[in-house]
Amino acid sequence: MEFLVIGSIVGLIMGLTGAGGAMISIPLFTTLLLLPLKEATVLSLVAVLVGTAPNLIKGLKKVHWPTALLISASGVVTNYLSTPIKAFTSDITIAVLLGLIGIFSIINVWKNKSSIPEESKKGHELLKGILIGLIVGLTTTLTGLGGGVLLMPLLMSFYGKSYQQAMPLSLASIFFISLSSLLFQIKSLSQNITTTEILMLSIGAIIAFFVLEKLVKSLNEVQINLLRKTTFTLLTAGAVTKIILHVI
Repeated sequence: MEFLVIGSIVGLIMGLTGAGGAMISIPLFTTLLLLPLKEATVLSLVAVLVGTAPNLIKGLKKVHWPTALLISASGVVTNYLSTPIKAFTSDITIAVLLGLIGIFSIINVWKNKSSIPEESKKGHELLKGILIGLIVGLTTTLTGLGGGVLLMPLLMSFYGKSYQQAMPLSLASIFFISLSSLLFQIKSLSQNITTTEILMLSIGAIIAFFVLEKLVKSLNEVQINLLRKTTFTLLTAGAVTKIILHVI
């Protein structure tokens, strides 16, 4: 039952904000299942994948695939190179990283416009994609974040996208980077979760998808945007605080 609940919550958050799946699933795994933080970060990747999948399928046509694949590819490389580092990373270090990421994300997601000049947004696409992928890949491996909590503000700042425009690209990149990180840590996964539990996470995510579809149809664009940003902020601040308190 715990996995069904976690899958539902993560699916709802991913569909609404395009991010935050790991931010909410890590505290849930540590609180409901009493798991150590490192184990929770691995399971969070599963939760992020099943939570992202239904929403990504819906928005496939809105994804700018060259950028998504570039970010994902550089993220996968960093996943692979940074996996050995995780064994030597303390829970306190992970908590500090989560805290810094949370502060950065909350500040940037409320910015109405990118600070980058309009002409600069059109250049250096390759460099920007690689840089974003490297940052997200590293934090995904070390903290269990699916990447969206960093991707959303980075896409809005680097590419000047609106929240709504950044979501499909964020979901696509999150899916591939989280999947690669999970595959690199597959031995740890097999010791902590069963096929039935993965199924429960998936069912929860699918239920959340349809619930969110009805909710979104009842709101206008301004209300949805405000709800997304507010949810993102409250989720990020609350999850980071809980994780830090758990470590302390």
